[in-house]
Amino acid sequence: MGKIKYSEKAHDKIGKVMHEFKEGKLKSSSGKKVTSRKKP
Repeated sequence: MGKIKYSEKAHDKIGKVMHEFKEGKLKSSSGKKVTSRKKP
């Protein structure tokens, strides 16, 4: 995968989402807790 450049605003959004992901707060579309970056 090539490097993707994001705007500062998009980067902040991604950072927030990744933080929530690491904290275990981000839910998958099925509503189950996300514990891995890998998709089933």
